[in-house]
Amino acid sequence: MAYSFTCPFSIIASHEILIRGFHGRNTVKLNLPLEIDSPLGIVGTTLTISKKGNDEYSFLVISETLSTEELQTSFLEKITACISLRLGLEEANPHYGTLFVKPKWHQLENISVTPNGLMLSDSLSLKSVLTLDISEEHFFPLTHPDLLNFYYDGLRAEHLKSKYFHFFLVLEYLESSQKYRSLFGSSKLFDTAETERIEQLASQMKSTKKDAILKLLLRTKDSREAKLLAIIQSFGIISITVLGQTKDVDLTMIKNITKNRNKLFHSGANFSADALWGELFQLATLVVAHISRNPECLDV
Repeated sequence: MAYSFTCPFSIIASHEILIRGFHGRNTVKLNLPLEIDSPLGIVGTTLTISKKGNDEYSFLVISETLSTEELQTSFLEKITACISLRLGLEEANPHYGTLFVKPKWHQLENISVTPNGLMLSDSLSLKSVLTLDISEEHFFPLTHPDLLNFYYDGLRAEHLKSKYFHFFLVLEYLESSQKYRSLFGSSKLFDTAETERIEQLASQMKSTKKDAILKLLLRTKDSREAKLLAIIQSFGIISITVLGQTKDVDLTMIKNITKNRNKLFHSGANFSADALWGELFQLATLVVAHISRNPECLDV
């Protein structure tokens, strides 16, 4: 039995250059149609790539083995990454935008053929409409532009791990603030006598080891997670709302967020998307909103 499925996609650039008198952007034109037998070494599978419109293409896959939605999605994710990598290898000027393939997952369709030759398919499309009043008083001064840029990069990032990385930068930004130093600067892990002995030991080492030892003096009695929780709660952020449900911002949540951050670039580590959509995204949103409205809160 053969399984057939199709999914439209587009090729877009991560950004473009728009300044007065100049517009720079990257585009691509694929030589199509293209048919590939045994893509990714999967015998009994054929991939056809064709053009549907000016800015839209389509994958058509016929396979003896890709029988489930999970297998089909995983296959297309790998094909998408391979094509995007090829685009990157051929890109001469990424300054005008890095091109990548963006599948329209909501239009992924399984196709079957009836005895009469008719093509049957099903798909689901959901659209959430947000009514938003964009008025002048809702725009805040960019006192902390890097913070907002971290958040924006998280919004436009395609890969879940990339999103997680950028949204976590929002929390890391807090650690470099005067507010953070004021809260925890006096709770050093080592006392004066211990500090002197560590400095004496470090002075006998070469530069690399010396720097590593001296970094110990920056450690405080509280854990990183406890300090992040304290500064976040100092903003009045004590809970988040996920799908209508309220969740407390507590040490368990911060530990889970940090744990998943540490998994991002560890090969084979099980990354939890729930930590992104059920905790970090909402928390980063509240932090950025609070600091945007109260930019002085990081100074005291």
